[in-house]
Amino acid sequence: MPKIRCRSEIDAPSGDMHAIVAALRRLAGQTTTGERPGSRDLTLDPEDLDYAALDYDASIEVFDVLDDESAETGRALVVWTVTFSVRDVCAAAVQRYRDAAFTDFVERLGLEWPAVVGIAS
Repeated sequence: MPKIRCRSEIDAPSGDMHAIVAALRRLAGQTTTGERPGSRDLTLDPEDLDYAALDYDASIEVFDVLDDESAETGRALVVWTVTFSVRDVCAAAVQRYRDAAFTDFVERLGLEWPAVVGIAS
C-alpha cells in the first residue's frame, strides 16, 4: 500500500499549550464540518475509507513566531505531520484520511496534553 506524508503549518495565538490545543480543536471542528478555508465537497464511497481502522503516525512541533527584529511575537507556528497508508491515492481519499487522522489526533491530544505538559516542565 502506498504511504502518504502530509505536513500542515497552523498559526496559533500563542505558544501556550492551552491556546494550541484550542486552536487545533477549532480547526478540527472546521475540518469535520467542511468549513475549512479552501475545502471542497468530496464524495467517496464509504468503503474507500475505514474510519474505525485509522492507522497513522503523527506529531506536532511548536515554534515561536519572530517579527522582523527577531523578537518573539507571542504567536506560535504549529507544524503537524502525519504519515499513513492508503489503498487509493486519489486526492479525495487522501484528504478524507488526513482529515480523519487530524481530528482523531486532536481529540487524543486534548485528552493527554496535561500529562505531556507536566513531563516537559
